[in-house]
Amino acid sequence: MLKKIILGILILVLAGGITFLGKFLIGQVYSFLLIDPESSLRAAARSQVAEPKAPEVETLLASVEAEEDYFAKAGIQKFQEKLEAPDFTLKNLEGQEISLKQLRGKVILLNFWATWCGPCRVEKPTLEKLYHEFKDKGLVILAISLDQGDSLQTVRSYYKQYGYSYGALLDPEQEVAQMYAVRGIPATYLIDREGYIVGGVIGAKLWDKEETRKLIAHLLEKSEK
Repeated sequence: MLKKIILGILILVLAGGITFLGKFLIGQVYSFLLIDPESSLRAAARSQVAEPKAPEVETLLASVEAEEDYFAKAGIQKFQEKLEAPDFTLKNLEGQEISLKQLRGKVILLNFWATWCGPCRVEKPTLEKLYHEFKDKGLVILAISLDQGDSLQTVRSYYKQYGYSYGALLDPEQEVAQMYAVRGIPATYLIDREGYIVGGVIGAKLWDKEETRKLIAHLLEKSEK
């Protein structure tokens, strides 16, 4: 009888132990299923290495809106997508070949014009003022003449008469004008230091106005950061 009692007690103990062990294992599996493995790994990583802070969205949006504002106030259309400026090679008034690619690293104002163009004559003095203000800060002005015939002598005499000092290039066949889809003059494009067209305007513009000068200053400072 005593042996049967002892045997019964042992069976109960073993059964209880097995039940406890089973509940423990089930609890562990359940807990594991409730925890996202990726979250666990990220938590472990954060405990060892500080996670870098992402740029504030508000700051980025403010920066974009500020640039949009510069272009809008200057009356220049801002290009919404990056467009690499087509490369070209033209001769200047000294007969030297100048390519756009060799000026990479500068902010370039690319202006299509002609000596016979009335609106072009209006804006050229203001381009000269803009050039003198920003030439030492990285601005290059390339005035591409579409004059035909003896364009070299025509443009050279024009520059000498009015005392212009910023760069003039000759495109008598208008090949570069076609590359840039020029349909009327004056037409102007702004190219950043990386060689992308960031804005443009068709028609004459007074380039020495305060808002336009602020835009040019912004592009120069932005490219240096």
